[in-house]
Amino acid sequence: MINANFNYVIGNPPYSTSIVKEDLHPEYFSKLGRGVKHSALAFFMKAIDNLQDGGSMVYIIPSNGMCLYDSSSFRKYVNRYGS
Repeated sequence: MINANFNYVIGNPPYSTSIVKEDLHPEYFSKLGRGVKHSALAFFMKAIDNLQDGGSMVYIIPSNGMCLYDSSSFRKYVNRYGS
């Protein structure tokens, strides 16, 4: 974990692929791999990194963000760092 500051994180991030620019959070967008990069997934990854161990997170994200072929890097990140 990078910051591990919060017991709880609740979010409803922007769903668009273009609202948040990749250069603002390159460490998360680069981890999303190639192809379509939903900003919601980058927000989700940052939230995981800001949770304390054993913390809880509730996020509303688009369903296609979890199942797109291009989202495999995201799913691996969640599998590795989320619990």
